[in-house]
Amino acid sequence: MPTAGKLTAAILFAGLLYLTAELFKSAMPPETAFGRFSYLCAGIGMICGWLISGPRVRRGTAEALTNGLQTSITAAFFCLMLFCIYLMLKMALRKLYDGPFDAIMGVFELMFENGQLMIQTDVLVAILVGGPLAGWLTDRVGRRWS
Repeated sequence: MPTAGKLTAAILFAGLLYLTAELFKSAMPPETAFGRFSYLCAGIGMICGWLISGPRVRRGTAEALTNGLQTSITAAFFCLMLFCIYLMLKMALRKLYDGPFDAIMGVFELMFENGQLMIQTDVLVAILVGGPLAGWLTDRVGRRWS
């Protein structure tokens, strides 16, 4: 059932993940082709906001902050996983893996390598400060219009 809290969470987390994806791009090598990466991250943020943070409104400020943090970390994890699966598929099509198990292990290696690139100040601030802020705003809207 659509509610004001779910809609607000979807919009706020879509914007937050789009911003985070744009900040993440600055840490990657300049020859990296991202394509629709920022828009896919915004879509994942929208889905996570709708499903994780949106239904949990009207439970108090502390829980709103933790819900926002949980949503932003979950969405960032799924964006990283999506990006690494895509990279693994590109590498697998070039026959850079010996078999399917090596390709699956390659996803985790890529997640570790690219996860280290996420550990920069602007990306961490976006996730660790923007998430709770979006969760708090979602809670405020949910209280007001639910």
